[in-house]
Amino acid sequence: MKRRLVCLGFFAALAATTPLHAQFHPGPVRNPGDNCPNTPYPGNPAIVLTPEQEQTVRCWFLAGSNDAGLRLVQSYMADQPTKYAKMLDVLGVMVGDPVKTASSISGRTAMTQAMKGSSIGFGDSITPAGPRQHSPIAMRILAQLYMTGRGVDKNPAAALKWIKRAEQGGDEVATDLHKAWLADGRVTD
Repeated sequence: MKRRLVCLGFFAALAATTPLHAQFHPGPVRNPGDNCPNTPYPGNPAIVLTPEQEQTVRCWFLAGSNDAGLRLVQSYMADQPTKYAKMLDVLGVMVGDPVKTASSISGRTAMTQAMKGSSIGFGDSITPAGPRQHSPIAMRILAQLYMTGRGVDKNPAAALKWIKRAEQGGDEVATDLHKAWLADGRVTD
């Protein structure tokens, strides 16, 4: 009997210290990426990710991480043969604009909708986490692909559009690259 009273007293004290709103909250709000595994992966861009590492990095990318997206792009570029369709799929999300693969590859339009992050709580509560920020580095990579015709049809006008957007986003490498293209006569402003 004494044991029951001690247990009941413990639970009563616990209930008294828990705020009322927490007692009836549908559960903790989960942030994007909370369900992603924490699998280590190589930071070296020349190393192709293993399928397990790719799955982990893709999970973080889908949760809104542009850094994870850039690591996926690096892995697809390093793979032999280069996985242009997958690379353009990721870049399309990161720049928020359609990216059509080269007609020699498949001629399809890659995924282009900028993914919206969301915090999903238990009990069907969903709160938007805001739109993905467009990546100036991804814009520069896309500009380089358009300039060389790797994975996409060669298009200096599109390359100029994306290099300017990357510059506006603050990418200093894009500024240097744009100057070099102007000096070489590849593009004109």
